[in-house]
Amino acid sequence: LEGNIELDHTFFKMLRLYTDTSLFFSTQRKDILVKLNEAIIQLTPHEYVDLWVGKKRVAFSPGFSFTPSDVLNPGKNPTDPTLQREGRYGAGIQFPFDKVTLSLTWAVWERDTQYGLPSTFKFPRSAYQARVYLNLWESDINIF
Repeated sequence: LEGNIELDHTFFKMLRLYTDTSLFFSTQRKDILVKLNEAIIQLTPHEYVDLWVGKKRVAFSPGFSFTPSDVLNPGKNPTDPTLQREGRYGAGIQFPFDKVTLSLTWAVWERDTQYGLPSTFKFPRSAYQARVYLNLWESDINIF
């Protein structure tokens, strides 16, 4: 048996809290497996500025099982298409304009995770990614 809980709330039109948690129950296990997929705090101090920190899936392109530009998220198991993807712990800033969006993201590799929560982080193995997204001529263009 599998379930998913999403909580999403915005305070004062500028502070957003979001979590996505999966629950798994099996007759072969005595407990319920709880897996934290995403948990972010997002601050929007201005119409054209978004800041976030926490555990987030960062999808810069539409690939489902493999995307060459996806250097931040953990790999997806292509043999299990129903498996919910987990995010990475990190932070980001985004400048969303009408036709152009600039995104800067920093992610930390975590070690020894249990239920989606890390016991230690590996800061030397952190990753950075920058993207310019353009919506031109009814087309989406991503530049990394």
